[in-house]
Amino acid sequence: MLQNRIERLEKKHKQQSEQEFLGKFEKVISIIEPLPPNYIHGQNRTEMDRFWQKFLKTHPQATRDKKIRINDLEFDSNNLKIHLSEGIDFSDIAYTNENYTLKGIPESPTETYQKISNNEWHTRELFANAASVGAIVTFNPDKPINLLGIRSKKTFGSPGTVSLPINGYVDPLPKSDNLLIDNLFKEAAEETQLVLPEEISNISFIGPAQMRGKSCDLIWRITPTISYEEWLKRWKKFTPNNEFSGFITCKEHEMARLLSGQIDSSQLQIIGNDNLKEVIKQRGVKINPLIIALSDYIS
Repeated sequence: MLQNRIERLEKKHKQQSEQEFLGKFEKVISIIEPLPPNYIHGQNRTEMDRFWQKFLKTHPQATRDKKIRINDLEFDSNNLKIHLSEGIDFSDIAYTNENYTLKGIPESPTETYQKISNNEWHTRELFANAASVGAIVTFNPDKPINLLGIRSKKTFGSPGTVSLPINGYVDPLPKSDNLLIDNLFKEAAEETQLVLPEEISNISFIGPAQMRGKSCDLIWRITPTISYEEWLKRWKKFTPNNEFSGFITCKEHEMARLLSGQIDSSQLQIIGNDNLKEVIKQRGVKINPLIIALSDYIS
């Protein structure tokens, strides 16, 4: 079934402007892989079913669809190779997240899945074998007010490092054969934070920023129709949740100064929630390879 989806995806690529969305890449190669044995849950589904019925009371639209897992991404000068597996039940993912909410996140991940509870369940280790997604939001490109926005989260081993939230799964979209591109587009749109899809006039893919073991950062440049001032009004009313710890902004023309070390990370504290500011104050913020990789795109 996944093979059929990939074939339809590749066929549709030829009919659309793939280059416009994928930027540097001439071709996307999808490689289908079986799930590793440690991704398969135990046979006893009683606890999972009980959890799912409770979950539906607060998420009535949720379904137990299978997810497409992005296992790995590789790239060279011409191709983006995406390793995919099918078969992650959404209830498994929700159950995993619930366990981590109740039991806390381990200090460092040891493997993608680990046994918990009665040893019949395997749960997803966060920040492992996944693709992180970022976006540069450019407001009013013909004016001097531009914004670089990066959602940030502390990472294992590097507390306080400006990093990116990680998403290793994509949703099956029944109304579209263009599964991969549509999901990447959706992720890019979500990274804009408080910019609605209908307020986006253009999304162009810049490319991977770095390779980190089994993951890479994918970056888009996004041009919204709303002004920076309008976005700022929304941001000031926004209450951050546990999904991320802040939103760092700065003008693009200041990025070169940041990269050269002429300005301190404290310059990035103008906007953002109190938690992020405290992290910056106590530990400092290292320049993420994502930002360094953007130097070629900063005028």
